Amino acid sequence: MQHMLKRFLLSLFVPLMVLTFTGCNGSSDDGPKGPITVLAMGDSNTRGFQYPGVGPWTGHLRAMEPEWQVINSSVNGERAAGGRARLSGQLNRHNPDVVVIMYGANNAIHGNIGAFENDIRAMINEVRSKEAIPVLANVLPMTQGRVIFQGTVDNVNLILANLAREEKVVLVDLAREFRGDAATERFPDGLHPDEDGNRIIAAAVRERIRKAF
Repeated sequence: MQHMLKRFLLSLFVPLMVLTFTGCNGSSDDGPKGPITVLAMGDSNTRGFQYPGVGPWTGHLRAMEPEWQVINSSVNGERAAGGRARLSGQLNRHNPDVVVIMYGANNAIHGNIGAFENDIRAMINEVRSKEAIPVLANVLPMTQGRVIFQGTVDNVNLILANLAREEKVVLVDLAREFRGDAATERFPDGLHPDEDGNRIIAAAVRERIRKAF
């Protein structure tokens, strides 16, 4: 009788444990539930450089996630300070769930990185004040004639990596996505990505947004 009772209790306990653990782990990487609004803030690498037939990475993101509303509010040539100045208006206008912050290329080219950390940190805090999720993306590699700026790009990316750790923000590591041959093949002018490059960026951003949820 005692043996039968143990078997009965075990038959109840095991399914309960399985349900508990799968319930904890099953949805951890499923991403957002339903439509979300994604606001992209950046420079020409987000706005889209005018190669013939090449659109920005935000277009690829829309195609990958048709339920997401992806708003590209980037400005060619803009530095982090410009994005910081415009951010409040864009947040109020679009009320996003996620803001992708992708600055640093023009700061590196112009050697203006002194206030870069403060500008990005301020943007993170402002996004959070609107109950949205900030997602950082680091600077793409520079090749050909612009390789002279790569040392400063590395410094900017170190700042972004440290900020992501300190602020507990998801980081899209684009520098890692374009290591090796991809760094030379995907940037026809040494700075702006081609169509395949934009597709790689979109996939990386998509993956990190899903992780953020």
